[in-house]
Amino acid sequence: MLTQKAIFHYDGISAFEDLQAICKKQNVKKAIQRLFFMQQEGIPLPEDIVCSLIENCTRKRDIISGKKLQLLLLKDELNPPTSVVGDHLIRFFASSNNLQDASKVFSSISKPTIYTWNAIITAHSNLNSNKEALQLYEKMLHSGVNPDKFTFLPVLRVCCSATTISKGRLIHDQIIRSVLELDASIRNALMNMYMKCGNIKEGENLFITSSNRDLVSWGVMISGYTQHGSGLVALKCFEKIPDGLVLNTVIYSCVLKACGSIGALVEGRLVYDEILRSKLELDVGMGNHLVEMYVKCRSLEEAIRMLASWPKRDIVSWGILIAGFAECKNVPGALQLLEKMLQQDGLKPDRVIFMSLFQACSNTETAEQGKIVHDLMIRSGLNLDIMVGSTLVDMYAKSENLDEACNVHKTLPYRDARSWAILISGYSQHDCPHLALDCFERMLKDGIEPDSHVFSCTLKSCAIATALQNGRLLHIQIIKHGLKIDAIVGGSLVDMYAKCGNLVDGWDTLNTIHPQDVVSWNPLISVYAQH
Repeated sequence: MLTQKAIFHYDGISAFEDLQAICKKQNVKKAIQRLFFMQQEGIPLPEDIVCSLIENCTRKRDIISGKKLQLLLLKDELNPPTSVVGDHLIRFFASSNNLQDASKVFSSISKPTIYTWNAIITAHSNLNSNKEALQLYEKMLHSGVNPDKFTFLPVLRVCCSATTISKGRLIHDQIIRSVLELDASIRNALMNMYMKCGNIKEGENLFITSSNRDLVSWGVMISGYTQHGSGLVALKCFEKIPDGLVLNTVIYSCVLKACGSIGALVEGRLVYDEILRSKLELDVGMGNHLVEMYVKCRSLEEAIRMLASWPKRDIVSWGILIAGFAECKNVPGALQLLEKMLQQDGLKPDRVIFMSLFQACSNTETAEQGKIVHDLMIRSGLNLDIMVGSTLVDMYAKSENLDEACNVHKTLPYRDARSWAILISGYSQHDCPHLALDCFERMLKDGIEPDSHVFSCTLKSCAIATALQNGRLLHIQIIKHGLKIDAIVGGSLVDMYAKCGNLVDGWDTLNTIHPQDVVSWNPLISVYAQH
């Protein structure tokens, strides 16, 4: 209950009325000042207004004001927050990619409602914290709270890989048991899950039996077919979209990707003509999809013309085109485009562009051009992260400049298993097996856990150097690390034993490989063929 002193403060206007008037003007900063004043006066903070202000901060991505509101709440009766205030705070922190604080708020709520559970699950789903989202879903079920439509949508979104399909099926069963009507959004989410997991038939069954297919439904199918190498089926699906549905940029983007995936240049041109006739607003994203389609269809001249004529373009647009030239090993063309980007648009190349160029220069013929690109990267001030650095190491290694590869490797912010494998492989490929073995020892001293790729590269060095003892030690380490003796690791072991003249251990290792392939057998067959 507000006291008389608390009610009247501003020339006969109540503090609450004054606060409401400020909120109507959406002056968040002033509203927070008033809340602070009310708190000093011992006036309880009004929950509805606090929620409205948090929502405003979320919408405007106003992190500073949102944090100030949280600090006010920590000193108020609303701490710990009610489920309603908590829901808003969770969504606020999630909007600023702050899962840690969102989780803290959730933990402080004694009896979370379905809305609170939905808020925290959605937060983890939106920020790709998939494992945690599924764990929270399980906890919610165990707590006795029944999921609703807004629970299932984010949970289905995280079940989009082969490893999570079993959980996705369980959730599908739970949806059916909950007697929840499969509206368009739920059905689309299920279709999307099955298609992304590669369960095409189950996705198709849902699509065929649906009586309320919308543009999202068609987009899910087209995208799913394309993702799993059925670009032609995706185009046929596009052709079946009913005339009554007005196509949008999402659909066109999906079908352009399908055209690019199978090199359907003619169909891609027709889609572009249709886009122009549709009078859709042509944004940067659509331009990038068109450029990418031409690049994938190896029509680089058309891609250049598209980029030049497009009203809006960004670093991604240039990156797609430069990567296309790089993939075709047209390094001079890629460098010319890089120069145009700098001169015409004043854009600095990003890590993606540099990685494309380094990959294109990974041979002796383009070694000098690779150095030029490296110098440009240094001048641009781009930090040498692990991905760019590893690609640079690979470029120098493949262009037979092993000293520079080693120097770059030493300057990496940290050295992971992949970067060590690249350097080890470089030494092996250029007849320096002993240096490769030294690299492996240095990697172990750095505390880096070797993976299958590292072991495979190092075993190749043992084979070249006929270092049987080193190879045996590596075999022991592979077993100790619990690595699966698959076709890659097992094949490298067999190859090492065969080239070191130890056919008995070679045969024994071959029998442990699962599954076996031709590559696994070749080393032993080759030895017997020589005798």
